[in-house]
Amino acid sequence: MYQWLKSGSLKRPICEIEEDNTVNDMNKVQCTDQHSSSDSNRRNVNSKSTVGTKVRKYKTEYLQLGFTFAGTEDEPKPQCIICLEILSNESMKPSKLRHHFETKHGEFTSKFLDLFVVKLGEFKKSQKVMKSSTSLSGNKNATLASYKVAQLDAKSGKAHTIAEELILPAAITLCKTMLGESAAKLISSVPLSNNTIKEKLLICLQILKKHYLQGYLQHGISWEKCVEITTDGAAVMSGYKTGLLGRVKEVAPQVKCTHCCIHREALVAKRLSEHMKTTLEELVKILNFIKSRLLQSRLFEVLCKDMGSDHIQLILHTEIRWLSRGKILQCFFELRDEVRVFLLETRFVGLLTDFSWLSRIAYLADAFEYLNTLNLSLQEIDIDVFHVEDKIKATIKKFEIWAIRVEKNSFSNFPTLQSFLESSCECLSREVKSEISEHLLSMAKILRKYFHQPDPNNTWIRNPFSCDIEKIENLSEQEQDELIDLVTNGKMKNIFGDKKLIDFWLIVQNDQKQLAEKALRHLIPFCTTYRCEQAFSTYSYMKNKYRNRLNIDADLRVKISSMQPDLDEIMNKKEKFHLSHKV
Repeated sequence: MYQWLKSGSLKRPICEIEEDNTVNDMNKVQCTDQHSSSDSNRRNVNSKSTVGTKVRKYKTEYLQLGFTFAGTEDEPKPQCIICLEILSNESMKPSKLRHHFETKHGEFTSKFLDLFVVKLGEFKKSQKVMKSSTSLSGNKNATLASYKVAQLDAKSGKAHTIAEELILPAAITLCKTMLGESAAKLISSVPLSNNTIKEKLLICLQILKKHYLQGYLQHGISWEKCVEITTDGAAVMSGYKTGLLGRVKEVAPQVKCTHCCIHREALVAKRLSEHMKTTLEELVKILNFIKSRLLQSRLFEVLCKDMGSDHIQLILHTEIRWLSRGKILQCFFELRDEVRVFLLETRFVGLLTDFSWLSRIAYLADAFEYLNTLNLSLQEIDIDVFHVEDKIKATIKKFEIWAIRVEKNSFSNFPTLQSFLESSCECLSREVKSEISEHLLSMAKILRKYFHQPDPNNTWIRNPFSCDIEKIENLSEQEQDELIDLVTNGKMKNIFGDKKLIDFWLIVQNDQKQLAEKALRHLIPFCTTYRCEQAFSTYSYMKNKYRNRLNIDADLRVKISSMQPDLDEIMNKKEKFHLSHKV
């Protein structure tokens, strides 16, 4: 305003503006110098304060308080050897260390120094293990462990997620409780996620096409190696034109077909005389009357509990199950008194008080129990044709002798029937004895019909060292010479007593190839379809409603196979090993 009053204008002379700018610049420089000096002073103050802060050192006496140190010796931090918690350097005071130990580990306050020394040694050892786990070899071991657990998972038939959801947490909990935090952390490095499970170890392919056989043999397997096919006897399997056997013979004319010995034995068990068949049908009606009605079944269970019975339920008869008849007959006869009380006012009470009818039930329970035992003995995996022949030959002979014993009132081979006769103090009628003898002889006859007499010319396969070579008719001259070389070899005779029959002939194959090949063609074929039945049961167990979208091929291969994967080869082919993402 003063400038305007003086000159009538707000414009300033250029010289004054330049002078003011010079002064302002000088003021800015002074202000900047003042700020920089204050900053430098502040830094100096901070540096002085930092230098003045005391860094506490670790003392060996602190081990009596349960503490070691982490970090470097220049800047150590106290670490509890019980919970492995790391505190700040400022806590490196006996009072603070003692406060931590008393508040969090009160049960250890009265312990001596020796315990803490042992704990410290365990901690240092676990540190070395953890360091090795982070190396390449540690990663490799973790991956190998995941493979082994994955195989156990597949063998159990459980869901793949069980490894991550149950097995790994359980292992971590066990290690944490028994070995400490470091061991638990080491276990947690094993990768066991759902996508880590390895499945493709064997071959199992699904049949999708009509002409499927030729394309499903892999790994160089030729149809010329197929010696024999074992089926369940169904027409679709054993048919020579449109069945499986007919299609196989198109590519392997030399192949033979046999009927599964378990199915043949089951067919024998179904053959009953008229009276025995009627008795069994009446029993099934009684079972269905109780078991097919929920109210009746629950009431019968209450009755069995009130009477202090060993069983509280009957077993429902299933026609398609091989062992069903023996089990339902035995269970029913043990609960016959309870069934009679329960059905006291029904039309079945007459049967349950009939001595002859109950005698037939007791006999059938014993007969089918023996047939069940025979069936189970034929369900083994490594049985050969000689094993089956021996079992069937013994059974036929027993049935023939048992029939004679029954006619002489000897029932020692039928414990249920014998116990029933002794408890009732009655004698078995001639009619029932005749029915039992007839049934035993009928089963012996049908067994011989389904199982032919063994070929005596094959006895050299079973025991080449006790056969008469001159009487063997199915050997060529070269095979006879090889058999002579074999039976005169003392070393092979010693091996024969220590090895399984098929393993022995595999060893013989090294020297007497033609003779061993003929023996193996008789031993290698499957006597039963047990493996197929086992695979089907496994399939039904694994392909349940909770896993209905599962591609079953890979899991089924590992589950039913007895072959062990070559994990060393699998590990050698891997280039990288990864730890679990939870570590």
